[in-house]
Amino acid sequence: MQIFLFNLLKWADLFAVPRRAEGVTFIRPPSAPRITCHVTKPAEDWLDVNERGQYSVRLGERSGGSISFYDGVTGDLVAYIDKYTYFTSNPRWNDVPDSKHVIAWQPKFIPDAEALAGRLPRGGIEPVALIAAFQRPERGEPRACHVVELAGDREPDGTVLEECIDELTRGDAQTEYWLVSDTPERTREHYDAFHSHDAALRFECLDSAGPARLDSGLLRPGAAELLFLHRESGRNGPEDWALAHRLSVPGGLALVRHDAGDVVEPGVGWTTVRAGRHTTLLQAP
Repeated sequence: MQIFLFNLLKWADLFAVPRRAEGVTFIRPPSAPRITCHVTKPAEDWLDVNERGQYSVRLGERSGGSISFYDGVTGDLVAYIDKYTYFTSNPRWNDVPDSKHVIAWQPKFIPDAEALAGRLPRGGIEPVALIAAFQRPERGEPRACHVVELAGDREPDGTVLEECIDELTRGDAQTEYWLVSDTPERTREHYDAFHSHDAALRFECLDSAGPARLDSGLLRPGAAELLFLHRESGRNGPEDWALAHRLSVPGGLALVRHDAGDVVEPGVGWTTVRAGRHTTLLQAP
């Protein structure tokens, strides 16, 4: 089990059948239930990384290394397994369609509007087209984006997520989408409506009546490259723009949906990238 857990940290997609443990030695009983385990990798490095960042593995019987068990109180060696052996037999285990993970490196910021000009869709920008422009660009490398929609108290069919499901469930989708609502009850409605889709979706509640707490939970400052905002009947206050800024990476994009002809006045530091009839695209400082 310890060998399995050690390998799971690095090779989460690896499936293998345990075969045997050789050289099992029990030295002394431990003095307490707590045991410290130390795994030593085998001298033979039989894993390689392919061009997509996936680990490739030779098939057949392989050594998982040795493991030492130490008393968690005294530090004495209490047991030792000289060699743990397992067998791999799936020749396509690291193919991208069958894999849970792809390693990719990308900057934690969005370039300025001039550099983005070739990537953004033409004309008025809609949410689906903006997501597609990043994960399926006409030119350049695709980018895995985190999207946060501040949906307020909207019902599921009034959210931007409702429009984006087809794009988010594509086989080549790389976008993680956060749907943030005002109340736990609305958050539950959103979860019930969307969680069954085969997409990377997260649901969060931020109370609009109080200060937003981003110091706990999974939703943290600098979490999103893209923000989807809804223009309310009144002007968006400074606290709303401050929250959007906290959630955004440097240079992150915020797409504001509003009534026809409405003019969006962004917060301090935000710049207008493109103003359309029903949407306005802004860039964070």
